[in-house]
Amino acid sequence: RFRYALGDAAARAGVVRVNGIAQPITFATTGAWTNWQTAAFTITLNPARRNTIRIESTGTDLPNIDEVQFTIAPDLAGPVASNPNFTWQTAPNTIRVTFNEDVWASLSVNDLLVEGAGGQTFTPSSFSYNLTLNTATFNFASVLPDGVYTATLVPGSVTDYAGNAVQAPPVLSFFSLQGDADHDRDVDVSDFASLASRFNQPGTYPQGNFNYTGVIDIADFAIMAARFGTVLPAARVFSSSPIELFASAAFKSQRAIELLQNNEELET
Repeated sequence: RFRYALGDAAARAGVVRVNGIAQPITFATTGAWTNWQTAAFTITLNPARRNTIRIESTGTDLPNIDEVQFTIAPDLAGPVASNPNFTWQTAPNTIRVTFNEDVWASLSVNDLLVEGAGGQTFTPSSFSYNLTLNTATFNFASVLPDGVYTATLVPGSVTDYAGNAVQAPPVLSFFSLQGDADHDRDVDVSDFASLASRFNQPGTYPQGNFNYTGVIDIADFAIMAARFGTVLPAARVFSSSPIELFASAAFKSQRAIELLQNNEELET
């Protein structure tokens, strides 16, 4: 609340800027410059961080203000987590989660539970937090093994500054499959076509750079060859041509190597 006096007959308007965000405020006349009253105003502050509050006039001068009073409303609502996503295009792999308020002080790598289909669990090696977006990024030490996964926040582990825990954490279902350039849960001829079109050139994972070195070469081809025909999780029928090209993880087809080296198209 602002304690102020305004002897003019007309009200005066202004804005209150809280951390740069403006909110309008109007001061009614108090009848005399010696009459004081208060104007109530609700603002939202950043918890446990520096806040800047500035009042500005939008016309004539502001009234005389001699006191600012703060009443802290109790925070009883738990933070909300949303939009979890798995980043597979870069290494190391990451999982990002967005919150509707700051939870940075309570976070640790153990707050994210990642479980594979066989029950094995994976713990991130580190995390970072964007204070502007309230987004946590959990980083894994390396590329996750091929398989299907679920990820969620450990119940009760992530809290806001008032100690309120995240309610009903979202569950992310995702998969990791090296050699799957188009990320459609299988390694097939379309993935081979992506790699072949950029062979011996700089490229990204969707273009065939499966070992994340920045250059698409025979090492990426071997990664794809070892998994050719793999489908997660449901079976899928492929034509005989690509299966013959990639009969095993040992990469037995010399013709496929020749296609890449000669920059020829794969016939299906």
